[in-house]
Amino acid sequence: MKKLTFRKTAMFLLSAVLTGTLYVGALYLCEKKMSLNPYLSVTLAFIASSIFYFVSNKLVVFRDAPSTSSLMVQIGQFAIVVLVNYAITISLVWAFKYFTGEVYSGSVAAGIVTTILAYLVFDTMFSGIAKQRAD
Repeated sequence: MKKLTFRKTAMFLLSAVLTGTLYVGALYLCEKKMSLNPYLSVTLAFIASSIFYFVSNKLVVFRDAPSTSSLMVQIGQFAIVVLVNYAITISLVWAFKYFTGEVYSGSVAAGIVTTILAYLVFDTMFSGIAKQRAD
């Protein structure tokens, strides 16, 4: 069973809040100030915040966790997670934009969903203590 510590959980939530702030700031800058296409704005904000998220989780949140895989393997795993999260994000943004006419509410919904998924994946990926179940 994975041991969740207060420090790790608090640092993860802080990282998520900072990442969300970076995402919304980049989204606002791209869409409102630079007048870019809303979906391009979402994509650029997503890329910037994803890089920050990986680095902050790797270097701060899960820094003490023993790792059983190389950095390149972790980056590869992260790239897969990013692609899945991007698919979730762009789908939710599209759906919310269709109904509300704006991209921010969809971005917030996507942020909540992907943050929960990311915690589960990062904890497994960086701590190297995932166990396979024999059925």
